[in-house]
Amino acid sequence: HSEPRLTLKRSFLVFLLTGIYRTEKDKGTLYELTFRGDHKHEFRRLVLFRPFGPIMKVKKERLNMAHTLINVIVPLARRVDKFRQFMQNFREMCIQQDGRIHLTVVYFGKEEMSEVKGILENTSKATEEMWQGAGGPGPGFPMACCQPGSVGPQVTVSTVPSRAANFRNFTFIQLNGEFSRGKGLDVGARFWKGSNVLLFFCDVDIYFTSEFLNTCRLNTQPGKKVFYPVLFSQYNPGIIYGHHDVVPPLEQQLVIKKETGFWRDFGFGMTCQYRSDFINIGGFDLDIKGWGGEDVHLYRKYLHSNLVVVRTPVRGLFHLWHEKHCVDELAPEQYKMCMQSKAMNEASHGQLGMLVFRPEIEAHLRKQRQKTSSKKT
Repeated sequence: HSEPRLTLKRSFLVFLLTGIYRTEKDKGTLYELTFRGDHKHEFRRLVLFRPFGPIMKVKKERLNMAHTLINVIVPLARRVDKFRQFMQNFREMCIQQDGRIHLTVVYFGKEEMSEVKGILENTSKATEEMWQGAGGPGPGFPMACCQPGSVGPQVTVSTVPSRAANFRNFTFIQLNGEFSRGKGLDVGARFWKGSNVLLFFCDVDIYFTSEFLNTCRLNTQPGKKVFYPVLFSQYNPGIIYGHHDVVPPLEQQLVIKKETGFWRDFGFGMTCQYRSDFINIGGFDLDIKGWGGEDVHLYRKYLHSNLVVVRTPVRGLFHLWHEKHCVDELAPEQYKMCMQSKAMNEASHGQLGMLVFRPEIEAHLRKQRQKTSSKKT
């Protein structure tokens, strides 16, 4: 009977997806190992606990994520080109590959609003044509929410009509007033009218893979766990690839290396958590305006709760570089945070050093060329 067990063990280890561990200072170390299951959308999880002594097996379970819908909530004001790029990634990862996603866009103001709604409608139309051309129904997920409801006196709500029979899961919410990320996410989360749903708070500058979506599902549990992934932040491509003839396509830029970006361990804005947990914890602090602060406040509330906060780097979540503007209207602490983020976004320490010392380097190269030419003569 030893041979079948050996074969099972080998196949079990080959499809390891993620391994996360955390150390309880007064108890020991807990390991959570997630493997692919026998069927699509099915996973196996092995939880081990190693006290300050021999390792102990805690549990082994099967996890079926086939019906776990994610509501991706994106707050937005203008930035049409970035939203168009975001929707290209959304169409590939969420519609074509995953198929268990709802998108809620919370839009501030009315400037460029028609362009954003047009991008949503075109995505629905393109999706319909794609599945018709393939001759199949596609991986559609039935609409499970979002009947228009009252979310405040200054809110206009419309569910974007889609002729796509297989993907009609868009909700567009228009808010008046200045942009506030916390308010946008809070309104988007509370607007959901269906059963408890997994929320992914996202930004328009984020690129994610379909593998990340399953990581989001596997590391959250209502009433027990919330997920705060550490994403990989891209440096300025103009600096990184300045010595190239052309900047490579985006997909080729998303490589995790110290020369291309850094782990954004100070950022807490991208998070996966169930709506029930978000409501019970009290949501965002809506007194915080503008850029930054609201995500850290929410994270700290979870740290002081009874829920487990899973905080770990993930490979399939990227922050795309964009020029950052720190406006004078920000409070001093917010302005400081914004400038720190701006400095870290441009390039690595070594690359920035090369820019600072470029005159010295160029002077050295000129001297070397002069010496070489003088020797030839």
